[in-house]
Amino acid sequence: MFRWVVAVALVMPALLGVGAAEAKPKRTCHPRHAYTMVANRQVRVYAVVHPYDYRDVFACYRRTGKRFELGTFDPHDVDYPYHVTVRLSRRMVGWISSYDDRYGNGWYDIYVRDARTHALLHHARQEGNSEDPGGSWNADALVMDRAGSIAWIATGSNPDRTYNYEVFKSDTTRAEQTLDSGPEIDPKSLRRDGKTVTWVKGGSTRTARFLR
Repeated sequence: MFRWVVAVALVMPALLGVGAAEAKPKRTCHPRHAYTMVANRQVRVYAVVHPYDYRDVFACYRRTGKRFELGTFDPHDVDYPYHVTVRLSRRMVGWISSYDDRYGNGWYDIYVRDARTHALLHHARQEGNSEDPGGSWNADALVMDRAGSIAWIATGSNPDRTYNYEVFKSDTTRAEQTLDSGPEIDPKSLRRDGKTVTWVKGGSTRTARFLR
């Protein structure tokens, strides 16, 4: 009888341990039907392919498996062209979620989140239609430093079919700060070297610095 009691005493904690392990939710940054868009040692950004061929994009913190959604895109839909562009710096995730259709509608949202805490550091948005006085807007160029400070160039499509460009940064504030504007800006010229951001306007290089 004593031996049986000892055996039960030894086996029960092991069974309880197995039960607790099975009850603990499984966390993973590698779900089925997903492929990597960009990744580093701390974060994996992946797109989940759905049966109707659109993709949901998520950022996942590797240590915990916790994730958040960045947006949706469909590479084959010409009528509803959603896009997601991502930058990573350690556990900081910066991304552009944008829309630019053939009817002149265009908008973008830019975000920065801490993948570990999900804290929102920065958010900016511009939208419109190319036939409206303000035109439609999109953003392609985005740079981000290790602290999550960002800069980008937005492209505005005017009603007269011309383009205007604006350079923004967001470092000490959540919203955007305008650095420069004008049709002479090269929208592909944005660069970052440490805390220094550069772009080209009218053939000359201009600079700004992140303060955070």
